Formats: sequence, C-alpha cells, structure tokens
Amino acid sequence: MSLVPPPSPAPAARPPGLLARLARDRGAVSLIEFALAMPLLLGFALGGLEMANYILASNTTQRLATMVADMVAQTGVGGIATSEAQIYDLFQAIDVSAQPLKMRQYGRVIFTVVRAERQSDGVVRNVFADATYAQQFDGGYVAATPKLGCHTTQTLPSFSRVLPVGEIMAHAQVSYRYQPLLPTSVFSYFKAPLVITRTADFRMRKNQFSVSGDSAHPVKSNCATPLGV
Repeated sequence: MSLVPPPSPAPAARPPGLLARLARDRGAVSLIEFALAMPLLLGFALGGLEMANYILASNTTQRLATMVADMVAQTGVGGIATSEAQIYDLFQAIDVSAQPLKMRQYGRVIFTVVRAERQSDGVVRNVFADATYAQQFDGGYVAATPKLGCHTTQTLPSFSRVLPVGEIMAHAQVSYRYQPLLPTSVFSYFKAPLVITRTADFRMRKNQFSVSGDSAHPVKSNCATPLGV
C-alpha cells in the first residue's frame, strides 16, 4: 500500500496594503463626524453665550439710567438740601450696582437737569437748570457723546421736546463699551453696536433744583475727564 503524501500547504495570503486596510477600516467613524460638526456646534454655543451676555449688559445699562434719573429727580425733596457729596455717593452706587460690568473703566454716566424758561423774546426754551451743577459726569469711557450736549460748549440742551414753563426734567444717560467674550471680529457678525447707550427721564419731585458744593468734593462738571473734575 502506497503512502499518499499530504497536500502541500497553500501559500500564505499576502497582507493587504496600507491603503486597502484604511479603506476597510470602519473604526471611529462617529468621531470623525463629531469632529466635523464640532466647529458648528461650538459656534452656536459660544454665539448664544455672547448674545446672552450682551443682552445682560444692555438691560443693566438701561436699569442704571433709570436709577440715576430717578435719584436725581428726588434731590431736595422735603426741603432737604442736596450736596455734591451725595452726588459722589450716587456715582459710587452706580459702580456697585453695575457689577459685573466694569462701569468705572468702560462706562460713562451723565445726568442733566433741564428747565423750561420763557426767554426775553417770549419763546419758551429748555435751559440747563443750573450753570454749575445741572450736568455732571463720571466714568472712564469719555468718548461717550452727551445726547443733550455738553453745557460748556453750548448754551441750550438738545432736549427732544420743549417742557411747559417752569417744569424741570432730570435726564440720565448711561453708555457702556461692551467687552465681547469672543474676539471683536466674531462679535461684529451679530451686527450689534459695541457701545450700548440708554437714557431715562424723570420729572423733578419739586419745582426747583439746587446742589450745595464743598471744597472736599469738586463738582463733576467736566465733559472730558474720567472723574468729571
């Protein structure tokens, strides 16, 4: 009986090349999709955070303007004289109330007291209620332009309407240069103004406006300095 030799082993399969292995590899496909979508998702998330922060800054600025106008309109109520020291306290309170906004560094607070008077020609015009104390400034953003004008460069305030004779109005303007969370070039995509300016008007609680000064508290009437002095 003859012995049949065992069949020779089949030649070993040639390992596939690198490109073939990559073509068949299906591992981590979901990670690739996630990586491709990540910039879009991150953009939506950061954009939403930026706009929420901007809206917070805008609402805070409006609240501060309303608070300033209301506080100034109450000056002298009940026969109690208002002092420049109290005006200093008011501006200091704004710094605290504005947190987390850096109002001292990036903001500007302006209040103007306007009174309607009949002029020598018989025409009723708005005037600054007091040549020294009726307009005061505070805050480092000195580029903010007073909407009613600066009392040192014009005679009459640019108030939007003529008041009845003898009426006094407290006008407050708060401007804040918004500090974006994202680079400014990205923030500009939202078409929102970088400088937020809000105003408020309150009628005075009494028919006169007066502030007493003292040497320790110079009047904050300078339009172009951070401290207004």
